[in-house]
Order: sequence, then C-alpha cells, then structure tokens
Amino acid sequence: AHRLQILREMATIYDIDGTPLASTFASVDPADADLAPGPDALADAATRAVREQKKLFGRDFDLLYGKLVVRNETVGYSSVGLPSSFIFAAESTTRVQLGVLFAIATAAVLLVGWLIARSITNPVTKLVAAANAVTAGDLLARCGVRGRDEIGVLGEAFDAMTERLQRQHLSTIKALTSAIDARDPYTMGHSLRVGQLAVELGIELGLSASQIQHLEIGGYLHDIGKIGVRDAVLLKPGALTPEEREAIERHPQIGLDILEHVDLAPDVIEFVGGHHEKLNGSGYPSHLHEPQISMVPRIAAVADIYDALTTDRPYRPGMSIVRAFEILHVEAAEGKLDERVVRALERVSLRWERRLQTESALQGFKLPGSGEPKAA
Repeated sequence: AHRLQILREMATIYDIDGTPLASTFASVDPADADLAPGPDALADAATRAVREQKKLFGRDFDLLYGKLVVRNETVGYSSVGLPSSFIFAAESTTRVQLGVLFAIATAAVLLVGWLIARSITNPVTKLVAAANAVTAGDLLARCGVRGRDEIGVLGEAFDAMTERLQRQHLSTIKALTSAIDARDPYTMGHSLRVGQLAVELGIELGLSASQIQHLEIGGYLHDIGKIGVRDAVLLKPGALTPEEREAIERHPQIGLDILEHVDLAPDVIEFVGGHHEKLNGSGYPSHLHEPQISMVPRIAAVADIYDALTTDRPYRPGMSIVRAFEILHVEAAEGKLDERVVRALERVSLRWERRLQTESALQGFKLPGSGEPKAA
C-alpha cells in the first residue's frame, strides 16, 4: 500500500556508496531498491549536480543529486525529487504566465512608444499642414504648436512668420489698390470699401476664414484691370459711347491678364474676373450663367454695385441707401444678382454705414449722396 501512496515531493540521503539511509517518505523503507540511484548518477554527482528521471512507486519522478559535504569532506549524497507530472504542469503554468507577462510587457512598450511617437509626430503633422495651407495661399493658417522643446519653438516661430507675412501681403495689396484708385478722385477708396464690405457679407453668409480672407484681397484687386483703360474713357464725366463702354468692360479681363503670373488663390481670381458677371448671363466679360458663378463673384457683384450706387460719380451724385436697395432687389428679381447676398447686405448695412462714419482706415471716399469726400 505504501508503494501506491500519492507522492508529491521527496528528499533522500545516501551514504558514500549510494545506499539510501533515510527518506522523507516515512512509510518507505530506505533500503528499498527503488530508491537507489542509477549507476552513473553518484559518480557524476561527485563533480556536479545530476538530474535523473526514474519511476518510483508507479510514478515518474525527476531527481536531482548532489554531494553532502561536512568540513570540506564528502560524506555522502542527497537527492531531491518531484513528480514529473508536477514539473510539467509547473512548466506549462510558468510558460503561460511568462507568455502573458511578455505580452503585457510588449503591449506596454508599444503603447509607450506610440505615445512618444505621437507626441513628436502630431506637432510635426500640424506644422506640415499649416505650411501646406500657407503655400496654397491661406495666410491665415497657423499650426498652434507650442512648447519648450525644439518643435514648440519652431511652431511659435512659424506662426509669427506667417502672421507677419499676412500683414505684409495685405499692406502691399492695399498700397497697389490705393495707386489704382488714385487715378480717379471719384472712386478713391472704392476698392478698399468693396474688399471690406465683401468681408462683412462673407461673415454674414457663414463662409470659411480662408474664403473671407480671399474676399478681402479680391475686393482690393478687383479693379486692377482699369490700369489698362485710357484716362479719357475712365474719367469721362458724360455718357460713354458703345466703343468706350466696350473698353470699360474689358477691365476684368485685363485684370486677369495682369494677375496671370501672380500666385493668388482661385477665389481671388474669381473675384477679379467675375465681379461684373450676372446670374442670367447678361454680365461681362465672359457672360457666365448661374451654375458657373460661385459664391465669391456673387458677393463681389453685390458689394461692387452697392458701393458704386451709394457714392458720387462724375455723372451723378451718390444714391440713398433706400434707393440703392430698390435697385439691388430689382436686379435680383430679374435674375441678375443672388437674392441671398442682397438680403445679407440688408442685414449688415446698418453696421456697415456706421463703420463708414467712424473708421479712419476708410477715409478719403465720398459718403452716400453727400457729394463731398469723407472728413478725416
């Protein structure tokens, strides 16, 4: 019965000849032949630890032999044994545990690496996106990257550079606009007003910041083609002949020709070329129809007409705001102007007229119906 005992672990002591002297199995006779080590086990155990697999009492065991040394003298041997099934189970469990730990450690390393990479790539991606936007003509683009590291310093410098570039760009265009408008004292300030009124309309109609910026620049440049119109025609106080009218109506195309080699946003080009187009095809120079006319030239047409109606010209004084809106609504009803833009202008008109009265940046033009330049 003792041979059938379910054993878990065992320890045995042998004399110098390998005879079992004692064992942790109390019910097992130490002299039992099953406990005797293999013929080569003790010889090898004299120099190193030896592992031996053998069957004991009907079960497979793994035994590890080693020397017993007392006062530097080998007096015998000892062995420690565990059931092979227990070792295999422990090995399997350990393998699973190590696999889980390795998977967790690998995931943690990957997560940390991803977070570090993201902390580096996200700012770089923002910088690249902002640079691409500026290259495409959006001078309002900012990366918004800030920090004490090199990338943060670079982001802050980039935004400062683009902000300065935007100011210089607008200042240059305003200077050119002033030179154009100076040819005709009756239209002095017209391009600046059209550009900034277009901005008001763009905001009211919910356009993007980029489109609003392009509306402003387009308004400033929309009459640049008048450089190519003779003074005798441009400044004529009376009615124009058909030939003179044709010369005037070429100024949008002349403007497009002038700006052809300037890298401007498409919205700006559409403003310059389309501010006299009408939705029913009666405009000029290309006689475009409604599906071909985007929101930018629709806003341009309304802003340009409103400012032309409400300011003094050589052939008539500026109209009242009420009369100007009557004409705009008639043209919208005839399918020439976009009714949405006209209604948006009505909503902003009071704010706009107050701005004309108070903003010193818009000085030098004639107030609606006044016949006199605006006081500084």
